[in-house]
Amino acid sequence: MALMTTPKEINEKVRAFCRTIDPTQEPVRVKVQAEAGAKFDNCYLTVAEKQKRDQGGIQHGWIIWEWEGTLLEAEFHAVWVPPGGGLLDVSPKADGETEIVFLPDSQRVWQNRSVPSCRMPLREDAVLRDYISAATEYDGLKEKYSDTTGLPQIPMHLLVPVQTRLSAAYQKLGGKVEMPPLATLENTRVKRRELSPRERAEERKRQRRKDKRKLDK
Repeated sequence: MALMTTPKEINEKVRAFCRTIDPTQEPVRVKVQAEAGAKFDNCYLTVAEKQKRDQGGIQHGWIIWEWEGTLLEAEFHAVWVPPGGGLLDVSPKADGETEIVFLPDSQRVWQNRSVPSCRMPLREDAVLRDYISAATEYDGLKEKYSDTTGLPQIPMHLLVPVQTRLSAAYQKLGGKVEMPPLATLENTRVKRRELSPRERAEERKRQRRKDKRKLDK
């Protein structure tokens, strides 16, 4: 079972956390109905393609995740606004979530750069503080080193130390995998040198093949 999941209820802790992000909005439950062929972690493009097919609009905001008894996290996200109104999450979820808790954002929109997540601890714990600190540092690196597609290219000498801190803190907090979900390399290219246009094209092809294999599983 995933440690980070949709909150069981939108309680006062969740609402208080959301007020620190956008006090003008309220969190709501949104159904997940993933588009056929949509990629994981690519919500902005998925919604844009949905708009082209079925019109409607886009609402930027935050998915609210809960690590029960440990922390709340807000991940920047986008959902589709059908022509008739309402909200629908058309992006697939790795853990099979069928519903999310979503906080609309009244100002922020996607600008082709990684957006740092927001976190609130649910208990006082030195290891948890270190985990949040490392996760925040990692987010800052992703934002700083985002390319024009929003995909980070973090230098190895900066990436490895923060990955190590995240992994160690995550396991102390009860995580059972080697690397915490916030620090996977799946959406991070390690920057070794500048790639030529041809190498970039080959990189994109490899990523598309990887995404296809993941969807076919």
